[in-house]
Amino acid sequence: FNRTIVPKGRDEIALLAIKFNEMAQQIRKLIDNVYKESQLKRNAEYKALQFEYKALQAQINPHFLYNTLEFINNSAMLHETEKVSRVILLLGHMLRETFRNKSDMIPLYEEIQYIETYLEIYKIVYGDKITVDYDIDESLLDEHVPKFILQPIVENAIYHGVGNMI
Repeated sequence: FNRTIVPKGRDEIALLAIKFNEMAQQIRKLIDNVYKESQLKRNAEYKALQFEYKALQAQINPHFLYNTLEFINNSAMLHETEKVSRVILLLGHMLRETFRNKSDMIPLYEEIQYIETYLEIYKIVYGDKITVDYDIDESLLDEHVPKFILQPIVENAIYHGVGNMI
């Protein structure tokens, strides 16, 4: 559609060439419009996914916080000050990590450290009822992943997978 036919005369064939050129120009405009609309739609979908991801990042499960704070309260009442101190430190570390790095992407080893802290709180709160084994390919530890991508997965695994067992 980028080719233009140069008419050589004023007969019917020349008129067809002129009309063909006009039609090709219109088709080019339509293709450009469809392409631009497609780009706008793709950008809108990408922004919607980014927004959804940001909302997930900003979320710390209220049940987890409630249960952790309830454990701290109960332990303090029972004078288990060592456990209380450890859970408060871990919870503070988690909250600090939530606000520390503003980047959307972090090295996998940082994400795993966050998950280890998260699970350590679970271990303290639930005792021997939860154990965790890590099987991580060390060659991937420096790869960048979306920040807090594992936390909802681990949380759902605990809540839906073993929650009733705990």
